[in-house]
Amino acid sequence: MKTSTLFIILCLFIISCNKNSDLDSPPTKAELNIKSSNFILKDNVSANEDCDNISLTIGDVNGSKFDYNLALNFSKKGDINTVTLIDIKDKSKNYKSPLFNPKKSFKLDSFKYDSLSNIVSFHFEGTVFLPYTNDSLSVKGYVNNIDIKQRRCSDIQTKINGVLYPLEGTDRNIYTSFSTIVSSSEAYHYSFYTNDGLRFLLKTNAALSSFAAGKYAFDSEGLDKINISLEEYKGLSDKNYFFQYKPNEWKSFQTKGELEIKNQITSDGVKITTGNLKISIYNNQNIFANIDNASFIISSYF
Repeated sequence: MKTSTLFIILCLFIISCNKNSDLDSPPTKAELNIKSSNFILKDNVSANEDCDNISLTIGDVNGSKFDYNLALNFSKKGDINTVTLIDIKDKSKNYKSPLFNPKKSFKLDSFKYDSLSNIVSFHFEGTVFLPYTNDSLSVKGYVNNIDIKQRRCSDIQTKINGVLYPLEGTDRNIYTSFSTIVSSSEAYHYSFYTNDGLRFLLKTNAALSSFAAGKYAFDSEGLDKINISLEEYKGLSDKNYFFQYKPNEWKSFQTKGELEIKNQITSDGVKITTGNLKISIYNNQNIFANIDNASFIISSYF
């Protein structure tokens, strides 16, 4: 009888130890599949707030045997911006998502962002490319309950937010992946590139910060003080990471609409213009889409 009792106690002790071991084991933060190899990471995942975006990095830390560095930048709504994958063992090859249309080759799904607890989780899958070569890598996986470090947002922002409503087909959210500002003595060009291959070009005959608040009508074929044109990227998706705008790789559309400047302010030497946009978009003189009440912000030093 004593032997049986001791045996039962020993079994319960072993089970208890196993349960405690499971509880002590850190949760999985990320799982990835690259080159047919699967990686399960308990740490090595970090995320930082980047204004309306989040930058997340998965790296080789403390001998994890994950021989890559993966960096993703995306919006707090789950819009992919950029992806970089460094293959450490293979000459540290630096693979990139396409510059002009990253959404075409890389997807985020099951996206969950908790703004109160500052935690993000999602699945991802896509292809990244080695610029100017035929080399590419496929990567998929997920990240789970990643803490996001908060940072003060810079005043330097230039973007358009809104929705493009086609007469036929699916609505397209306008997410500015990156922007550029080019000025000369005669004109100012403000370009907004979306993550799904659109380019909005705002052209003015003076710095936008010098315009009075109010509404301005525009026509992409006219000679107004303000013009807005729209193009869609039709070039290759795997060889154009480094910024090189080539007009023959873009399809142009005609536009008509109204730009409203609501506020002009200066903060720490940065001139900030905010307002709204209404655009009717035409293809061969036939209207095929509208943008209603999109918002914009443009920040510059002139």
